[in-house]
Amino acid sequence: MERAALARVGNREQFYSDVRTAPLEEYAKAPGSRHNRLMLADNTMGAHTLEMSPGTYATAHRHEPGAFVIWLSGKGYTLIWPEGGERIRIDWHDGTMLVPPAGWFHQHFVTGTEPALHLALIWRNKAYPIMGQMFYRIALQNRFEKTHNVPYEEEDPEIRRMYQEELKKEGLAIKMP
Repeated sequence: MERAALARVGNREQFYSDVRTAPLEEYAKAPGSRHNRLMLADNTMGAHTLEMSPGTYATAHRHEPGAFVIWLSGKGYTLIWPEGGERIRIDWHDGTMLVPPAGWFHQHFVTGTEPALHLALIWRNKAYPIMGQMFYRIALQNRFEKTHNVPYEEEDPEIRRMYQEELKKEGLAIKMP
């Protein structure tokens, strides 16, 4: 089965017959990660790919409803939780799909020896950001004290401790600052 995506790089549009082969750029929000933002037929659906290196994890974040995260390669787990609520762990591997509930934090952790790649699909993009704007300005207004991202230095130290324990089980070292 052939997979295809259109990526906008600067003012250029490029077509990729397999999203797993689309070029990736360094991603400042997650150490050891690379990404690519994709435009899907110039509509309101947006997408991105994110490749994470072994021994790394992404910052916790939350957003509007309707985000689908599909793991195309790799092994790891995701923690999801509502603000102030209990964390739920979901283990994943290639072919796993996650749909975090609206406004719930979620955070991805790589536990395998190979990089992990996911494709995220959501009903907004840089060209048509209206859904994201509506979500933050209307649906979640006055509900959250913090922004939608939690910087590493503000995360619960238990999150990193848990991750280091998981890496030890696999014989891997953490590669986070």
